[in-house]
Amino acid sequence: MSKEYHRKHPTISFRCLNPEEYARIKNMVKISGKSESTFIRELLLGAEVKESQSYNNGYNAAFNMFALPCPLCGKNMVFDLNNNPEATRKIYEIFGTYAHTECLELKKKQEDAERQKTFRERYFNRDFFY
Repeated sequence: MSKEYHRKHPTISFRCLNPEEYARIKNMVKISGKSESTFIRELLLGAEVKESQSYNNGYNAAFNMFALPCPLCGKNMVFDLNNNPEATRKIYEIFGTYAHTECLELKKKQEDAERQKTFRERYFNRDFFY
């Protein structure tokens, strides 16, 4: 095969640890009914997708969960805000007034604009000013 073909179709190879591993892999390929290259390619690329999905599933499962050390024994106490309404209520009771600085500034601007609008409507839309 030409150098151009090899450049466009790179090769990955590996050595088996022992003859038993080699026999197991060959048997798996035979059972699949696919060529070795197709079998290994699909296996590796499928593993990449599954690994990514596993990461996302784990991340999503742990979202809104956090741990704090117990003030008495020091062991972690896990708070699951997804499944524990009491923990959620308590956390919002403690941190419910916290917000991003940008969000607080935007809210203040919106409240100021609403106050000014109400003031204008109340005092400048009267007949005695015309």
